[in-house]
Amino acid sequence: MSRNYSKNYNFSGRSPIKSRNSIWRTVVKFVYIVLPIIIIVFGVYFFIFSDFFKIKEIVVRGNSYVVSAAIVDAFQNIFAETKLLFLKNNNLNILNSQSAEQEIKDKFPRIEEVSIEKQWPDKIIVVIKEKEAVEILCKSKNASVSDFSVANFSDCFFIDKNGIAFDRAADTQGFLILKILDNRGVDIGLDKKSLNTEFLNFVRDLKNNFDDYLNYNIKLIVLDHSAQREVSALIDNWRAIFDVSGDAKKQLFVLREVLEKEVKDQKDKLDYIDLRVEGRAYYKLK
Repeated sequence: MSRNYSKNYNFSGRSPIKSRNSIWRTVVKFVYIVLPIIIIVFGVYFFIFSDFFKIKEIVVRGNSYVVSAAIVDAFQNIFAETKLLFLKNNNLNILNSQSAEQEIKDKFPRIEEVSIEKQWPDKIIVVIKEKEAVEILCKSKNASVSDFSVANFSDCFFIDKNGIAFDRAADTQGFLILKILDNRGVDIGLDKKSLNTEFLNFVRDLKNNFDDYLNYNIKLIVLDHSAQREVSALIDNWRAIFDVSGDAKKQLFVLREVLEKEVKDQKDKLDYIDLRVEGRAYYKLK
C-alpha cells in the first residue's frame, strides 16, 4: 500500500549566511565608527573636563626676594581665566606655559626669567630667576645740591644690567652696590630706563677698573642737572669729574698720576680733580 506524504515549505527569501553577514557588518560598524567616537568623547572629558588633571600643587623654586605665596596667588588668578568661554587654565593640559610665564614676569618686575615644568597629573614647578641689582639709582630732593656728600636722596631704585629700575631700594650706605644720584630732574620709576647705554657702560667700566689704579672706593656717582657728557665721582671727601665719551682707563691713569705726583700729601685739602680734557687734569684745593 502506498502513502502520500506532503509538507508545506514557506520560502523566506533570506539566506542564513547573509543574515549572519549582516550582523557582522553591524558589529564592524560599531567597532570602527561608534566605539572610536565614544573613546574620543571620553578622552576629551577625561583630559580636559575631569578633576584628575586639575592643578592642585604649585612649587616655586629659585626665588629670594619675591615671596612664594605671591607667585602662587598670581597663578591662582591665571587659573581662574577661561578660554573659549568655558575652558579654565587650571587644567594641566589646558595651561599655556609660555603665556603664564609672561604674565608672571609682567606682574613681578624683579623676575628676569621664569619657566614652568608640568608634572602629571596635577603639579607644576615654577623656576624663578630674579634680576640682579647692579646699581642703585636715586633722585635728589634738592636739584641744585652742590655738596652731594650730604645730599638728601629720594625715590631710590635697584637697576638691572640693562639700566631698568625693577624694585625700590632703601637709602643705604656702603660699597657693595654702587649708588648713582641723578640730579637732572628726570623722571625715575619702576620699569623705566632713565640712564642711556653710553653712561651705564662708562660707569661700569670705571667701577670695574677702579681698584687697579687707586686705593679708594667710589662712594657715589653723580649726574649733575647742568652736565651734558660728564659724571662726578665722590671719592673719600673729594670728587673726580670724568668725561663719559672718553676712555675710563685712561682717565683713571691720569687721576692716579695727579694724585701721586701733584697732590701728594694734600689729599685732605683736595676739592676736585677735573679729567674732562684728554691727557690732562686740573685740580682745586679747598
